[in-house]
Amino acid sequence: MSTLAPPPPTVIGAGDIAAATDRHRTELVEVVRAAYLTHGAGDSANPHSSFLRFPHQERSRIISLPAYLGARSRSPATSGSPAFRTTHGTGSPARRPR
Repeated sequence: MSTLAPPPPTVIGAGDIAAATDRHRTELVEVVRAAYLTHGAGDSANPHSSFLRFPHQERSRIISLPAYLGARSRSPATSGSPAFRTTHGTGSPARRPR
């Protein structure tokens, strides 16, 4: 068994996110606009999410979100997000996104 511990999680605050989006607002609006136009033209695919569940850890999973956004994007992409039903180290229920 490995004795390596995972690195501590990185928390990005709302101020950091606001600063980054403010710096790149024009580019972000254009990317979102292009995505909507591509989807409206029928040149996108966004299948249902997949879930990787762990034996003996029924409350934990990794969510896979595949997507394809048209020929201009050059490649499909997958986003993965771990979902743990308790907050690490506290035993408290984790908050779910709304």
